[in-house]
Amino acid sequence: MKFDRKSTAYFIAGFIWGAVVLFIVCIAFLRSNFILEYPSRLNFDETVKAISSVKDPKMMWMLRPVKCVVPETSKGCRIQVFQLCNLEYASALMEDEKSRKVASVIPCTLAVYEKADKSVWVARLNVSLMGYLLGGTAEQIFPYKVAPEQQAMFTGIFL
Repeated sequence: MKFDRKSTAYFIAGFIWGAVVLFIVCIAFLRSNFILEYPSRLNFDETVKAISSVKDPKMMWMLRPVKCVVPETSKGCRIQVFQLCNLEYASALMEDEKSRKVASVIPCTLAVYEKADKSVWVARLNVSLMGYLLGGTAEQIFPYKVAPEQQAMFTGIFL
């Protein structure tokens, strides 16, 4: 099969165009899916109280509010940050030398905040997506253990 310069140029241009479109689609996907945001059915204080009182039936998860180091907003919107950690899962991640980089994002963080219209929202990292992207032990733990357990813990509050 013989290729001329024009066909080769079209092939290269098409390949580059396809790569650019794929890159843009991937960026758009990650921007809209990496951090999940949910409207709360409760007001700010009720949402914070409900999350604070979540009980893990297996007693494996530690949930604690943390003082937010983020400055207050100019509109006076409130923010409350929570950290969640499961020692069993964290230990498994830290035992795997290749997964230790995950220490930079554990414990999991959950934020409750008000928007300018005083609506209340809850945001959290999409741990399933992060696990799939990282692979290895993180892929075994985040999507199949962490995500379903957090889903069960917060269903009825903001899920």
